[in-house]
Amino acid sequence: MSIYRLTRLLLAYALLALVVCSSARAEKATRHDARTDPLRGLRTLELMVLAPYLEKGPVALVEFADNSKNELPAINLATYVNASSAKIVELISDPRAYPEFMKTIDSVKLVSKHGATLVYDWSWKLSLFRLRGRNTMTLYTPPANRPNIGYRITIDSNAGDLGQGRVSMRIVPVAPNKSLLAISVRLDMRKANYVVREMAVASNSINRSANILLSCSTLLSLQQEVERRAGHVPRPEKAPDLAKPDLVIDKLLPLLGRGDLLLFDMHGAKLNQITVVGRINIGKVTVKDVMMNVHAFGSALVPGSYVKVVSYQDERADFDWGIDLPLVDVEGKMRIQQQGDIVAIDAISGALSGGRWRFDTTQLAKNSSVVVGWTSFDMKNSTWLLEYLISIDPNIGHGLTAAADIMVIRSLRTRAEKTAKRLSVKSIKTATVSSKKKSN
Repeated sequence: MSIYRLTRLLLAYALLALVVCSSARAEKATRHDARTDPLRGLRTLELMVLAPYLEKGPVALVEFADNSKNELPAINLATYVNASSAKIVELISDPRAYPEFMKTIDSVKLVSKHGATLVYDWSWKLSLFRLRGRNTMTLYTPPANRPNIGYRITIDSNAGDLGQGRVSMRIVPVAPNKSLLAISVRLDMRKANYVVREMAVASNSINRSANILLSCSTLLSLQQEVERRAGHVPRPEKAPDLAKPDLVIDKLLPLLGRGDLLLFDMHGAKLNQITVVGRINIGKVTVKDVMMNVHAFGSALVPGSYVKVVSYQDERADFDWGIDLPLVDVEGKMRIQQQGDIVAIDAISGALSGGRWRFDTTQLAKNSSVVVGWTSFDMKNSTWLLEYLISIDPNIGHGLTAAADIMVIRSLRTRAEKTAKRLSVKSIKTATVSSKKKSN
C-alpha cells in the first residue's frame, strides 16, 4: 500500500543519504529475511501503557537489531483515528483508489483477487526514473461474535524496485467513531534495484531510516485521508511551546528494552514536536559529557556534517556546521548550552534556523540512564531538494524529523559506550601502574 508512497520518500532520503552518509561497501551475508522474520508489533499491554501519549499523536517503537547477523529492525507505529474501523479497512483494502490521495502514485493495476487476497502492481515515474513492484495484500476479518479484536491486513512486497519485506496492520475499534491503527514495517532495501540497493548496503541506518519514512508516511496518510472522508475537522488550537512531556519512565522501561520510542505531538496534519526516548547502559555523567562535546554531539545532530567551534562562554558554545559537497552546500550556526540539568541546542542561523533540541538524562542505576529528547525543527529549512519534496507532501518532513531523532539517540548511545570503554581502559591502566609502584 503505502510502499508506493515510499517511492518519493525513499528518493528524498536517498539523495539526502548520499550527502550525509559514508560509502562503506562491505556487504555482509544475510542471515535474516525481511519476508519471513516475524513482525511482533505493539502488543495490547504495550498499547495500554502508551495510551496517554496516543492522545497527542502517533507513537513509534524503532526496534533494535543484531547487526552482526545483518538483522533489520522492525518499525512499529500506532495512532488513534477519528473514524470507524470499517471506514479505515475500506480505504486500505482498495489500492486502486490510492492515486486519488497519494501524490506519489502513478498507477495501480489489479493482477488477481482470490477471496480476501489480492495481488496488484504499482508504478511511479519521476523524470528519468520509473519504479515498479508487485504486492500481495490479505485481509483478515474478526469473527462475527468477536468484532472488538479488530481487523488485520498484511502486505507482502514480493518483488520490485524497493526490495522485499512485509507490512502488517491492525485496526481495532475504540469507540463508534474512533479506532486504533497500528502498523509494523520491515522492508529490505538491499534486495531492491541497483541504486537503492547500493545505498542500503552502504549503511544499515539508511535502510532503517527509509523504513521509518515508509511507516510514518503510511500511517499519517491513511489517518488524514480517512478522517477527511469521515468529515472530521480538528478543533482550532494554538500551537504549544516546546516542552518536555510528562513521562512515566518506569512503565516505559520494558518498551525501551526492545527499542527507542518516538512520541509525536500533532494537531491535525501539523507537527508540533517529537520526543525521542532511549535507554543507554552508561551512567548519566558520561552521557552528559558526550552531549556537551560540541564536535561529537554537534555533528551527530546533522549526520555527515563538519563542526567548527566559533566561541565559548561559560557553559555555552556557538558552532558552525555544514555539508560541503558538489550540488549541496548547506551550512548554519548552532548554540549548545547547559540549562540546569537540560542540554539545549538551538539553530540560530542558516539551515535548520529556528530548530530546537532539548535533552534530559535520568540515572536509572549505576551504569544505566534514560535520555529524553524533545525537538522541533523543519527539515524544509535545509536543502532546496528537501524543501521541494516536503512542499509536495509535509509527511515527508515528519518522517525525516523522526528518522533524524533516531539517528541522534543512536549516535549518542554509540559515542557514550565508546567513551565509557575508553575511560574504563584508562582507569585499569592507571590502577595497574599505581599497583606496580606500590609493590616496588
